Amino acid sequence: MPLDQPDSETSWLSLAERASRLVAAQMRERGIELQAYNTEESVDDVDAVRQALGEERWTLWGGRSYGSH
Repeated sequence: MPLDQPDSETSWLSLAERASRLVAAQMRERGIELQAYNTEESVDDVDAVRQALGEERWTLWGGRSYGSH
């Protein structure tokens, strides 16, 4: 964003959309399946860490973010 001009929600949204589309295309080109980035897969990953640490159970704390989902 130009530093000598005021920004706006519209300009930020446009920039974020372009960047997101570019990164998504790059990830797909590398064989990364974007549909695998979801809550169920994240839970499986966290559980795999728990198992790797040899913990039978654990308690996780989250904040107001995707992590608390």
